[in-house]
Amino acid sequence: MPIVTIGLDLAKSVFQLHAIDEQAALPKNAMGVLDLLFDQLDALNKSIKALEMRIHAWHKSNETSLRLASIPGVGPLTASAIVASVGTAGCFGSARSFAAWLGLTPREHSSGGVVPWSSETSDSV
Repeated sequence: MPIVTIGLDLAKSVFQLHAIDEQAALPKNAMGVLDLLFDQLDALNKSIKALEMRIHAWHKSNETSLRLASIPGVGPLTASAIVASVGTAGCFGSARSFAAWLGLTPREHSSGGVVPWSSETSDSV
């Protein structure tokens, strides 16, 4: 779930809480603080939307980012982040080294639950 979606869900919950609190007659000081926080949250959401629009516009103009976004599961934000942080893939010797740089590990294809490369299964301690 993208951060913006989480933020918007949180904002909706907070605004619903604000509507309830207006009926519950909170102290004026508490309502003043909540109003300030609601305004800050609203401004933050507007800033996030504006930044996302800029990222999407850049993504549409970048061929590498568009190619990455054609991979299933990779959207415009992820593709843009990869291009921004990696630049050219030529700095990696192979796809395996790029995957290692991302922190991905190879899939285990063994049976019986024995992991031959794990130090935890080693008897030589």
